[in-house]
Amino acid sequence: MIYIVILLLILILLLPIKISFIYEKQTLKIILFKYWVINLNKKNKTNKVKDRKNKKNKLDASALLKNKNLILENLQFIIKRIKFDVELSLNIASNDAFNTAMLYGFANTIIYSLISALSNKYKVYPKIDISCDFNKTKTSLYLRLTLSINLLLTILFLVKISSTYIKIKKGSVINVRTSNRIINENNNG
Repeated sequence: MIYIVILLLILILLLPIKISFIYEKQTLKIILFKYWVINLNKKNKTNKVKDRKNKKNKLDASALLKNKNLILENLQFIIKRIKFDVELSLNIASNDAFNTAMLYGFANTIIYSLISALSNKYKVYPKIDISCDFNKTKTSLYLRLTLSINLLLTILFLVKISSTYIKIKKGSVINVRTSNRIINENNNG
C-alpha cells in the first residue's frame, strides 16, 4: 500500500503544469490546467489594501542590484527547463498590395529570426502560419503561448529562490572573500 502511495506521489511530481496565454481579437486570456480561464480585459473591482508601515520585510533595490547575478542564475534554472509551445497565426492585410507584401516579408524575417534565436537557448516548439491577404484591409493575429513545467522543478525553484531571498535578507552574498587583502600580497615580483 505504501509503495503505491509513493509511486503516485512521484507520478504527480513529474506531471507537467500547463499555463496558456492566448491573444485573439484584442483580448488576452490565461488558461491554467486547461480548465481555469482568466480573462484579463474585464475590469474587476478590487479592494484596496492598505500599505503597511513596517519596512523590515522590504528589500532595498541596492541589495537586489548587488545580487543580480544570483537572482539571474536562479531564473535561468527555471527558464531553461520550461517547455514553450508557440502557436502563431498572422494574416497580414492592408489597403495597398505593395505594403502588404512588404509587411509580409518583414513579419517573416522578424518572427522566424526570433524563434530561431530562442530555440537555440530554450525549449521552443513553434507552430507558425503567416499569410497575406490582398483582398482584406485589416490584419488579424492569433497567438497562443503555452508554458509547461514539472511540479518537482517548480518546487525546486521555489526552494532555491527562498534560500536566495534569505541570503539577501541576511546580507550575505555568495562571492564575497573573507579578507580584503590582495590575493598575491606577499609576492614581491
